[in-house]
Amino acid sequence: MRLPDTTSRAWFCMQSVLLSAFLMQAPLATGQEQPSSPQAQLEPEVRSRLAEAAQGAAVAPWQRELMLEMVRGGIAGAANDLAAPPRGLATPFAGIAAIDGAWTGVTAPSARVHHTAIYDPVRDRVIMFGGQDASGLRNDVWLLSLAGSPVWSELSPTGVPPSARYLHTAIYDPVRDRMVVFGGLDASGIHNDVWALTLAGSPAWTQIAPLATPPSARDFHSAIYDPVRDRMLVFGGYSDAGFRNDLWALSLAGSPTWSLITPVGVPPSPRYLHTAIYDSVRDRMVVFGGLDASGYRNDVWAVSLPGNPVWSAPTPAGTPPSPRNGHSAIYDAAHDRMVVFGGYDGVSYFNDVRVLAFAGSPTWSLLAPSGSPPSTRAYHTAIYDPVRIRVVAIGGYNSSSGLDNDVWALTLGASPAWGELAAAVTVNPPSARAYHTAIYDPVRDRMVVFGGSDGTSLRNDVWVLSLSGSPAWTALAPSGVKPSGRYGHTAIYDPVRDRMVVFGGSDGSNFFNDVWALSLAGSPAWSQLAAAAPNPPNGRFQHTANYDPVRVRMVVFGGYDGTSLRNDVWALSLAGSPAWSPLAPVGTSPTARRLHVGIYDPVRDRIVVFGGLDFTSFRYDVWSLSLTASPAWSELAPAGVPPSGRYGDRAIYDPVRDRMVLCGGIDGSGRRSDVWALALAGSPAWTELAPAGIPPSPRSYHSAIYDPVRGHMVVFGGLDTGYRNDLWALAWASPVSVPGDGVSRRFEFAPPRPNPSRGETTLDFELSEPGRVVLDVFDAQGRRVKRVADAWFAAGRHAMLWPGDDEDGRAIGAGMYFIRMQVGSVQATRRTVRVR
Repeated sequence: MRLPDTTSRAWFCMQSVLLSAFLMQAPLATGQEQPSSPQAQLEPEVRSRLAEAAQGAAVAPWQRELMLEMVRGGIAGAANDLAAPPRGLATPFAGIAAIDGAWTGVTAPSARVHHTAIYDPVRDRVIMFGGQDASGLRNDVWLLSLAGSPVWSELSPTGVPPSARYLHTAIYDPVRDRMVVFGGLDASGIHNDVWALTLAGSPAWTQIAPLATPPSARDFHSAIYDPVRDRMLVFGGYSDAGFRNDLWALSLAGSPTWSLITPVGVPPSPRYLHTAIYDSVRDRMVVFGGLDASGYRNDVWAVSLPGNPVWSAPTPAGTPPSPRNGHSAIYDAAHDRMVVFGGYDGVSYFNDVRVLAFAGSPTWSLLAPSGSPPSTRAYHTAIYDPVRIRVVAIGGYNSSSGLDNDVWALTLGASPAWGELAAAVTVNPPSARAYHTAIYDPVRDRMVVFGGSDGTSLRNDVWVLSLSGSPAWTALAPSGVKPSGRYGHTAIYDPVRDRMVVFGGSDGSNFFNDVWALSLAGSPAWSQLAAAAPNPPNGRFQHTANYDPVRVRMVVFGGYDGTSLRNDVWALSLAGSPAWSPLAPVGTSPTARRLHVGIYDPVRDRIVVFGGLDFTSFRYDVWSLSLTASPAWSELAPAGVPPSGRYGDRAIYDPVRDRMVLCGGIDGSGRRSDVWALALAGSPAWTELAPAGIPPSPRSYHSAIYDPVRGHMVVFGGLDTGYRNDLWALAWASPVSVPGDGVSRRFEFAPPRPNPSRGETTLDFELSEPGRVVLDVFDAQGRRVKRVADAWFAAGRHAMLWPGDDEDGRAIGAGMYFIRMQVGSVQATRRTVRVR
């Protein structure tokens, strides 16, 4: 195969061999003693091309070293690993299936106030519902896992949800494993409706219709769960009649029923924006603070719950908190006390922590935690985390920065301390959008998003999402004249010139055939490419474009030009002066279509096209466009049950398993959230994947890229019932399952992360039974650099950190390294790259 120039040779070799063999980290054979002399399995022609390509100017030093190591036989079985994707991987690492994968939301809820949150003890997580953000009222549901590294993910329950609202209350019903929501304010007014979100299996919303006369519609109230009598108690708030101080019980067993409770004694003044907790030692509800007709309050009230309830007004010793509302309060069962955080007194916002000890003579005291506290705030929400004995506070409002979506934890042990939870969140995401494009920028390990529609206006902004560490969004401000706002365009990454190339699209009236380049190195800049061709393609949108690394060009297929659907193929050469040329593939062409998907298959040097929309039907056919000297169309007939005909879905090429993976789209029944894989080796075959985790909401017109460092498909935005700016990752682990050393032993060794790495490298592994684990790092010559671990580990998941040093604590040089895990006599090896 003749390649045009040195840089294109370099990229082709990197794309078709290096990327597949190394970045995807197919595991080495288990049981090898040391990775110093693996058997070379690359074909002589491939090794020759690698050696030549390693000299290319576009090849980074670490890439050159890796390619030369491959030439010397340093990576065994890389090509064969792709030809025969791993099968039968049992007990996937950390619950992530190697074939089907697992969904994880890697975004955060919008900053908001007056939302609710409950602790889900079954799954050790926070569940947050509703509230008000900068765009209005919400009825979304978010999950914050608390084990390990906290991660946000959005829940998409089935069933009809409550209306978007705020100033409602929510409790956890442990008997029925559900969240129960009452009342609040929506766009139509105040409510007294009751909703349940079941949490087991597939979460679902249902509206509860309790018997008997309900409380008046209200907001700003409080609610607790009474575990002794299996009921929800609602106190106070604000209704159309004004401030409230009535107490209501909703029995949850059998047929839920409302009843008014009339305790003896003098009740608290009518109030709202107070807090209430359940004191399990004394079987009572304790109310603190709020706002009544006379102003802000700091009084404490208790209602006993056994027998005939009785109101009382404790008079604690010590200095009470200043009067306030909009604070949070939890019951700290480990220390038998109420913990109050934050609030507002009409002038100032607070971030103090006050505790009311209940044992003996009740006493107020100021808690002085170490660490940097959260900003002053009110109208946040907080839960008690009984596993870690801490308060977890989320969001709220403060006078300096406005709405927040940060998460803070206050440990409540002998040495209380504040700390911000480093949840996997994105900061300042782009506006919600669909019909945009995204590419992976391998030099900077990030996703680049351009344009699209937000439902109101067309976009021409550029955003980048860093993918290492905690993902974070940044808006780029490129210099130069930028493309006009558009949607339905395409974008590819041009690795030789380190730039994003954008083609076509529409503004709703015009269909474009312009080509734009965004340089990514240094100070990003837009420029329009003046393609030198007498007959460029018709302006179009909703087409596909793929980068052809062998011939250094962009290949465009199909779309809609404003008059007719297209099935023509065009190539834009990117070397030198860009030029358009029409391709005339032999064979029968696919029917004209738009909103289809297409991926470049580097192993077979072809483009694979699936589905789309023509004037008569949703398509589910699969076509191959070979890109050799004589391009040719051929229709594939994959085995297995195919996806439903659809359009507006997105697809990536998964080089580890040599397959096309597509997700979402629209079929005859509506929007989809399903995931399908088309195996490309041998006889192509369809498989519907069943990823673990909670999937994104059904959607279309989103974007998807493949993240080769972490082996994820990253999905951003799109259109479901509205425009989205959420971010999701479908992760596939590459576990190693081994038969054991005479006994039944299995362990799994995940790919190092991040990879490549400049700082710490995390080594994750899982043992099915206790055992001695030895973790060693070797350089490319097989010399041991560092013993990271030699210790006995319990069964379960573990993570070790290697800071990138040798036995003497000195930083090692850039290059490729092997990390070997040994349990008994059984070994598994992973590769990692250190960069400067």
